[in-house]
Amino acid sequence: MDNVLYTTYRPDQLMELFAQTLENRDIQEVTKDEKKFKMCFNVYKEQEDYEKADKLPQEGIRVKVKFSQYKDETTAIEISKLAGSSAQFRDELGWMKEILGGFADTVPEEYNQIAAE
Repeated sequence: MDNVLYTTYRPDQLMELFAQTLENRDIQEVTKDEKKFKMCFNVYKEQEDYEKADKLPQEGIRVKVKFSQYKDETTAIEISKLAGSSAQFRDELGWMKEILGGFADTVPEEYNQIAAE
C-alpha cells in the first residue's frame, strides 16, 4: 500500500514528532488518541482573494495518521484520507511522507518474499 510506511521506531516517539510538525505547519483541529496511537487533523487549501471576497467555503481534507505495532519491533505508519478531495490528499501526502519517510527504515518480510519470487 502506497500510504503505509514501516519503521523500527516506537509509535509514541513518532506520534510526538508528527504532532510537533503539525504545530509548526500551523495545522489546527488536531485530535489525538494516545492509547491507539492515532491522530486526525484538517488541512485546508489556501484561498484566493476572490474566494475570500465571495465568502466561499474553504476546501480541505480530513486526514488520519495511525502508528500501529506490526510484529515485534516494527511500527506501521498508515496515512489515510477520511474526507475531502482525493487530489488534495495526494498533494498533501507528499510533505507527510517526506517528514515520516526519513524514519521508514524497514520493510516487512512478506514484501521481501514477494520481491524474490
